[in-house]
Amino acid sequence: MKIKKGSVFLSILQVIRQNLAQFLPEGMKGGTGVHPGEMVAVLPKDAIQSIFKPVFVSGAEACAQMTESEKVLAVEINGEFRAYPINILSVHEIVNDMADGMPFMVTWCPLSYTSAVYSRTLLDRVLHFGVSGNILRNGLVMYDEETGSQWSQLTGEAISGSLTGTHLNRLPAVLTTWDAWYREFPESTLLSKEASPFGFYEEDHMSDYYQSGKTGIRAPLHRDKRIANKEIVIGLTFGGDTAAYPFTVLNERGVLHDTISEEKIVVFFDGQAQCATAFYSKVDSTYLSFHRERHKIIDDQTGSVWSSLSGSAVSGPLQGQRLRLLPSATSFWFVWKDYFPETRLIALPRIH
Repeated sequence: MKIKKGSVFLSILQVIRQNLAQFLPEGMKGGTGVHPGEMVAVLPKDAIQSIFKPVFVSGAEACAQMTESEKVLAVEINGEFRAYPINILSVHEIVNDMADGMPFMVTWCPLSYTSAVYSRTLLDRVLHFGVSGNILRNGLVMYDEETGSQWSQLTGEAISGSLTGTHLNRLPAVLTTWDAWYREFPESTLLSKEASPFGFYEEDHMSDYYQSGKTGIRAPLHRDKRIANKEIVIGLTFGGDTAAYPFTVLNERGVLHDTISEEKIVVFFDGQAQCATAFYSKVDSTYLSFHRERHKIIDDQTGSVWSSLSGSAVSGPLQGQRLRLLPSATSFWFVWKDYFPETRLIALPRIH
């Protein structure tokens, strides 16, 4: 059965996700330390149905299903390019997929605006993931069918069950528009709206929440007013170092250089697509620095022009070279701060 626009199911799901905080006991609205006892059950297990048999269409076919500005979470896995509409992910939250024999999953949490992609192979075992119905610090909690262990979507760590303390391998992915992704990778396929279980994905049913002042279901634990609670950040965790890069800062600068765990990186931003990408700033053995000139990203060493989405040099002496994309996650600031209270925040100074 396909669930259509205006269905009772989608209406109830939207109300529950946005307003459940008022029904929680006071003692469940705060707390310190990320541990299983902090989890709150907000829906029955599998009430949000993850996808286990995704169906894809070609890029040309996809253009009939998508608008240019629709958001997608997109990946390159072993040379295969795939895009997953946020309108679908907002309903199902997890897509179990495989490309060229590699099992992985694409995940999205509407409450926290968190995108993350992980390998589903752990200790030579392939896991299959569903939606637990629990949240932890306003973040999605997943479970694996094989052991019943529960996992934080934002960190990729098992927080309960026999696999507690183990981590999934985070894979690079980008949150961008369908138009930007398809122009860069016309060979990409798209998770089909028409073949997906519910049949109606023409809009994101959480869009009102994104624009509202509400901050999830539980009150944030760590209040930090340097940027707005719902500022979107691209977050990196690497070698014990954690950093968050706000979209407003990236939009202002276009290019931002940083060092994380002694690795030199660069973060690019496409304002039109509202897409942030983080790369190692080294090609072969040479570190590059970059600047934005009008709408182009140019390296200072050779004058080559680079794509902010793919990290490829599209013209100049280094044409054909490609920067290595870093695994990252997007998130609302209030959720990232709750999970990583000691994170570095790369922000513009406040004007008083």
